[in-house]
Amino acid sequence: MVENAEKGGNNTIADGFKIAEILKKRYRNHYNTLTTFNTFFKYKDDKAHLEYSCKLIELDDNKKIQQIRYNNRTEVIPYASPLEISRYVEARSKFWQLIKNPLNNIKIKQKSGDMLILDNYRVLHGRSEYTEINKRRYFRQGYMDRDIFLSKLKTLN
Repeated sequence: MVENAEKGGNNTIADGFKIAEILKKRYRNHYNTLTTFNTFFKYKDDKAHLEYSCKLIELDDNKKIQQIRYNNRTEVIPYASPLEISRYVEARSKFWQLIKNPLNNIKIKQKSGDMLILDNYRVLHGRSEYTEINKRRYFRQGYMDRDIFLSKLKTLN
C-alpha cells in the first residue's frame, strides 16, 4: 500500500489573492512593486525547459488580481538597477512573510488515496519536510491547462 510519510509531509496552502489584498492594504509600496516589476522563472530538466517573464502579482486591465506567483526554487531575478532590485527583494520578502504566517495558511496531512486539487493561479502551496522510514511514500502531480479547461467549459454551456 502507498502512503504518506510517517513524520511530516504536510501540505501548506495559502490563498494568494487574500495575501495580495493584505499586502495592498498594509504595504501599498510593496504591492505596487510586485505588480510592476518583471521577474523571471526558469526550470530545466531532461523533459522540460520552461522560462517565463512575469510579475509576482499579475493584474488584469481593470487592476484586479488575476494571478499570483511565488517559487523560491525557480525564480531568477533579472538585471535591473540596484534600487529596483532592492525594492523588489524587500517587497518579495514581505510577501513571503505574509504567506508563511500561520493566520494566512492551513496545513493538511493527506492520507493514502487523498487527492488535492488547487487553482495554481490563486493558491500557493508547498510541502513540509518529511521523514521516510519505510520508503512507501508516493506523490503524484497532474496539471490541467487553463486554456483547454476554459475552452471546454465554454463549449459545454
